[in-house]
Amino acid sequence: MSGRLHHVSITCVSLTASIAFYHQFGFTIEQEFQDEQCTIVLLENQNTHIELFTFPDAVSPQDHEDLIYLKAIGIRHLAIEVDDLIKIHQTLSTTTT
Repeated sequence: MSGRLHHVSITCVSLTASIAFYHQFGFTIEQEFQDEQCTIVLLENQNTHIELFTFPDAVSPQDHEDLIYLKAIGIRHLAIEVDDLIKIHQTLSTTTT
Protein backbone atom coordinates (compact mmCIF):
# COMPACT_ATOMS: atom_id res chain seq x y z
CA MET A 1 0.00 0.00 0.00
CA SER A 2 1.39 3.41 -0.89
CA GLY A 3 0.25 6.97 -0.58
CA ARG A 4 1.55 10.45 -0.08
CA LEU A 5 0.34 13.36 1.97
CA HIS A 6 -1.62 15.60 -0.36
CA HIS A 7 -2.57 18.42 1.99
CA VAL A 8 -3.26 19.48 5.54
CA SER A 9 -6.39 21.51 6.20
CA ILE A 10 -6.33 24.12 8.98
CA THR A 11 -9.09 26.45 10.15
CA CYS A 12 -7.38 29.65 11.26
CA VAL A 13 -8.32 32.95 12.89
CA SER A 14 -6.44 35.23 10.48
CA LEU A 15 -5.69 34.33 6.87
CA THR A 16 -3.31 37.28 6.59
CA ALA A 17 -1.23 36.18 9.58
CA SER A 18 -1.33 32.49 8.56
CA ILE A 19 -0.31 33.20 4.95
CA ALA A 20 2.53 35.42 6.18
CA PHE A 21 3.68 32.67 8.57
CA TYR A 22 3.76 29.94 5.90
CA HIS A 23 5.28 32.34 3.35
CA GLN A 24 8.40 32.36 5.56
CA PHE A 25 8.79 28.66 4.71
CA GLY A 26 8.41 29.22 0.97
CA PHE A 27 4.67 28.59 0.58
CA THR A 28 2.84 30.67 -2.02
CA ILE A 29 -0.85 31.04 -2.83
CA GLU A 30 -1.95 28.51 -5.44
CA GLN A 31 -5.74 29.01 -5.29
CA GLU A 32 -8.30 31.10 -3.43
CA PHE A 33 -12.03 30.53 -2.93
CA GLN A 34 -14.58 32.63 -1.12
CA ASP A 35 -18.32 32.45 -0.63
CA GLU A 36 -20.74 33.72 2.01
CA GLN A 37 -19.75 30.95 4.45
CA CYS A 38 -15.95 30.82 4.33
CA THR A 39 -12.69 31.74 2.64
CA ILE A 40 -10.26 29.02 1.56
CA VAL A 41 -6.66 29.59 0.47
CA LEU A 42 -4.55 26.73 -0.87
CA LEU A 43 -0.83 27.25 -0.32
CA GLU A 44 1.86 25.27 -2.15
CA ASN A 45 5.58 24.67 -1.68
CA GLN A 46 7.43 21.97 -3.64
CA ASN A 47 4.30 19.86 -4.15
CA THR A 48 3.24 20.17 -0.50
CA HIS A 49 -0.10 21.86 0.14
CA ILE A 50 -1.69 23.58 3.11
CA GLU A 51 -5.38 24.43 2.88
CA LEU A 52 -6.33 27.37 5.11
CA PHE A 53 -9.98 27.92 6.02
CA THR A 54 -11.42 30.92 7.80
CA PHE A 55 -15.02 31.50 8.84
CA PRO A 56 -16.57 34.75 10.06
CA ASP A 57 -18.11 32.77 12.93
CA ALA A 58 -15.18 30.44 13.76
CA VAL A 59 -15.16 29.02 17.26
CA SER A 60 -12.54 27.78 19.68
CA PRO A 61 -12.30 23.95 19.75
CA GLN A 62 -13.10 24.07 23.46
CA ASP A 63 -16.42 25.74 22.64
CA HIS A 64 -17.77 22.87 20.57
CA GLU A 65 -18.30 19.23 21.54
CA ASP A 66 -17.98 17.87 17.98
CA LEU A 67 -14.23 17.55 17.37
CA ILE A 68 -14.69 17.39 13.60
CA TYR A 69 -16.69 20.64 13.55
CA LEU A 70 -15.19 22.46 10.55
CA LYS A 71 -15.45 25.94 12.05
CA ALA A 72 -13.38 25.01 15.12
CA ILE A 73 -9.92 26.56 14.85
CA GLY A 74 -7.14 24.03 14.29
CA ILE A 75 -6.25 21.14 12.00
CA ARG A 76 -9.37 19.71 10.39
CA HIS A 77 -7.99 16.88 8.27
CA LEU A 78 -5.03 15.32 6.51
CA ALA A 79 -5.58 14.19 2.93
CA ILE A 80 -3.63 11.21 1.58
CA GLU A 81 -3.27 10.86 -2.19
CA VAL A 82 -3.08 7.28 -3.48
CA ASP A 83 -2.48 5.77 -6.92
CA ASP A 84 -5.40 3.31 -6.83
CA LEU A 85 -8.30 4.25 -4.56
CA ILE A 86 -10.27 1.03 -5.19
CA LYS A 87 -7.27 -1.18 -4.37
CA ILE A 88 -6.51 0.80 -1.20
CA HIS A 89 -10.19 0.62 -0.15
CA GLN A 90 -10.22 -3.15 -0.66
CA THR A 91 -6.98 -3.55 1.31
CA LEU A 92 -8.20 -1.39 4.18
CA SER A 93 -11.62 -3.09 4.23
CA THR A 94 -10.04 -6.50 4.78
CA THR A 95 -7.42 -5.34 7.31
CA THR A 96 -8.22 -6.09 10.93
CA THR A 97 -7.11 -3.79 13.71
